[in-house]
Amino acid sequence: MAPSKEERRCASAVCRHLSEQTNREWTPDTWLDLGRDSVRSPDVLLSDGVSKIALEITQLTAGQRFESHDRAEYSLHRKLAPDRTRSLTLFPPPTLELPLDKKLVRSLKAPIKTAADTLRVGGWSSVLMPRRATIRYLGPHSFGYVFCHHGDDHHLEGLERRIEGIYCLEDGGSPHHQFISEQRLLEFREDLVRLCRESEQSGQATIKWREEWPIYRGQDSTDGNGGVFLSVVVAGFLEAAAIESVDKAIQHAKAKFQNGASGTRNAVALDANKQRGHLTIQTFELAIKRLAASDTAPLDVVFLVGGDEVQYRRDFAA
Repeated sequence: MAPSKEERRCASAVCRHLSEQTNREWTPDTWLDLGRDSVRSPDVLLSDGVSKIALEITQLTAGQRFESHDRAEYSLHRKLAPDRTRSLTLFPPPTLELPLDKKLVRSLKAPIKTAADTLRVGGWSSVLMPRRATIRYLGPHSFGYVFCHHGDDHHLEGLERRIEGIYCLEDGGSPHHQFISEQRLLEFREDLVRLCRESEQSGQATIKWREEWPIYRGQDSTDGNGGVFLSVVVAGFLEAAAIESVDKAIQHAKAKFQNGASGTRNAVALDANKQRGHLTIQTFELAIKRLAASDTAPLDVVFLVGGDEVQYRRDFAA
């Protein structure tokens, strides 16, 4: 298989770095995996005419959780779009995580289109999210108390003087509650009080209501790349994601050097160029610094490539 544009860019970056460090001209001498799909070997042999370095080139990712988030975000940008012209940003509850449940995705499409049809460029509106849950009466108590599956939710506070007993709003698996207008929150609480009283008699009742997710319309797309961007924070530790990504890349590279040639140094170029911005070069650098020689053998050198330059180098051989 012919080397890709990304592989050539990384090989060139490493060669420039080596040339600057040694004052000798390094070049890609031989691309080793051409037409040898059945043989596990590094990508390219670099040479300065005297010394040689076998180099495997591996893409870094943002870690499993961040990669899953990015894939879902990219997919939803298209799936939720009312058209390919309008550029919309939806602000769900801050605790929401991607990927979304398929049922939730289906329930979002029509309300997004309804809200978007009222928006001009630069305008704000609310997506009215339909919600449904069961209110279950759990028993008598000296004070009234309603709780839901989201733990301590302030939207359910202030009802204790209007009801008696303990109730559960069974809304597990759904997003946290979010209201923008005071009027819609008051309507939800009124229905909640009424149906709590009803469930005291029957044991349970069904409540239906609508919540509000803000939506903003930005500048329209002129190239058909419009869609819906979800303003959702990724839940995860950046340092752990970088360590996961580096360790996975190192293990992949090590497997390519089972039949290394004597007198040739073994190296890996970890390419951060396609990483989508959750993790910085500095975060990957810290993940590489924690490695010991026993973690990387038979690799002698690890190059961290960002853009067209080697951003960091770690030598393990004496």
